[in-house]
Amino acid sequence: MATKAIKSSFRRLAKYPIPLTKREFNAYNNGAKVFVNSLPKSGTFLLRRTLSLLPTFVPRWSYHGLVAGTPQLHQKIQTICRGQYASGHLYWSPKLIELLVTSNIRTLFIIRDLRDVAVSLADYLTNKDTHHRLHPYFKSLKSDDERLMAAIVGVEGKLLKDGRRAESLGEWAMAFAPWLDEPNSVDRKLLYVDERMRVSAAAFLQLIRDRSLSAIANNHSTIPTRLIVGVFQRSSLSG
Repeated sequence: MATKAIKSSFRRLAKYPIPLTKREFNAYNNGAKVFVNSLPKSGTFLLRRTLSLLPTFVPRWSYHGLVAGTPQLHQKIQTICRGQYASGHLYWSPKLIELLVTSNIRTLFIIRDLRDVAVSLADYLTNKDTHHRLHPYFKSLKSDDERLMAAIVGVEGKLLKDGRRAESLGEWAMAFAPWLDEPNSVDRKLLYVDERMRVSAAAFLQLIRDRSLSAIANNHSTIPTRLIVGVFQRSSLSG
């Protein structure tokens, strides 16, 4: 029992941004502060995995789960430190942008073709997240076609146990849409990738550390796909 308690305490302590190795000290002093934001089911964890492989970040400091209902949300965002990345699904708002700017936090926003999001969401709610409030409803549907349609058009509150309507995919996407028009400034970077996540580590480093996207646009050799003004477009990819 004592050994389990010690291990549990160590795991909790490991999450705190306390540098213990040479790499971690370097990341703590020179790394970027990053918020990974996304439309859900768009590849959040692939993006997190990519960041974890870069030497300027400390994977054990990272965490996921920043959403609108997160307790002390703004305080958690403010305390993101150098070498640390936190991820979540937050709608655009002037207050959030101001917080990110004043805290000197870079934002990576990932969005996926909505058709792929719909398919992934239907599977997730049906087969993977059995604790999600929509799981019983999706599980009760008779066919994958019905599940896919529910993921696209939403679910009326009267059909759900908690009575809360589930938004349509269009409404959901529109709530994130303002991120697409957010200026590519020193403090905020937007990244659009295709679902295959064909982006090199060098591209991420440049995106996080450079003062504009021009460095990436002028260096195609670092990115194994076509880059158009810093935007990865599914329709422009081949192979």
